[in-house]
Amino acid sequence: MNNKIESADHASSKSRIFGLDILRSLAILLVLISHFYMHSDYAVQFPWLNSFGYFGVEIFFALSGFLIGSIILKMDCTHPKNFLKVFWVKRWMRTLPNYYVILSLELWRQAVHPYYAKKYFFFLQGVSSAPDDFYGVSWSLAVEEWFYLLLPLAILLIYRMKANMILSLTLMLIAYTILKYFYAFFNHDLYSQLPRMTFFRIDAILYGVLLSAVVIYFPKMIERWKYSLFLIAIAGFIALNFIIPVQSDFFVLSAKLSLNSLFFTMLIPFALSMRTNIKFFANSCRVFSEASYSMYLLHIPMLALYKYFLLPQLQYNVVGFVVFISTVTMISIFWFYVFEKPIMKLREYFI
Repeated sequence: MNNKIESADHASSKSRIFGLDILRSLAILLVLISHFYMHSDYAVQFPWLNSFGYFGVEIFFALSGFLIGSIILKMDCTHPKNFLKVFWVKRWMRTLPNYYVILSLELWRQAVHPYYAKKYFFFLQGVSSAPDDFYGVSWSLAVEEWFYLLLPLAILLIYRMKANMILSLTLMLIAYTILKYFYAFFNHDLYSQLPRMTFFRIDAILYGVLLSAVVIYFPKMIERWKYSLFLIAIAGFIALNFIIPVQSDFFVLSAKLSLNSLFFTMLIPFALSMRTNIKFFANSCRVFSEASYSMYLLHIPMLALYKYFLLPQLQYNVVGFVVFISTVTMISIFWFYVFEKPIMKLREYFI
């Protein structure tokens, strides 16, 4: 298990974790399905399609927390300035260049003046309310970027206090969740916006960080419980989202969000042990996974162009969906190798 975690430190190298590639591929596929059918008749006939995008983002949050936790908990914290510099440079050169290029393209495509979208440049679009429709998918990126800013500071504080890492992360998660519940309870007017508000969702990533700490410090325990965690997660997810009737807005926007984050995080230990002897399938998942960030950023503007140019009768049928997925995938893979990957290689020059 330790070897698997070590490989998470080099996610951009040839060493990949097949199960995590599967989860990441599933996450982006759910997002694409949801957004493709969001405004079609299928969304009315099958309302659960609208939830696919949310489930996909939750998987991304769990994976992000786990992988970042696996890296940051093994970094040298004895020199705080260097620790922060290394972490922030690596993270932000991984995420920001791609984001700002696509954001600029969206400003041009939608003819929006940069001044009116300035909050998107500083990831403030989800601080006081949910983002508007200008570049709606960026709400999850704002959650991630604020998490990248705050997590290393919290880790440094824990190390300085010489506190138990797992206990500290657990208490942090509990305290954050309680504060979130109180905020939801006393802000009824924001109920519909809370799931996409930045500081209401950071705990979704923190579950993954906590799991990474448990895997690092108690690998044998996680190995022993991975199948049980997987079964509990699947059963809990199905019951919570498709069986148990939920009528309380407060429950939906607080406990349900937290439980889904927990269930998706619980899938990761099993995913770490997944293997395949089919090289084509493994390589396909790897490439699809590598390009998933570009796919997430590009699919909204590409969907707008797709609906503009494609014949109406093809837009929402199976052929139209295959065309859309194939186009997004090919362009995103091209973008990953031409722009995103070369930028990542430059990170070492700034450390």
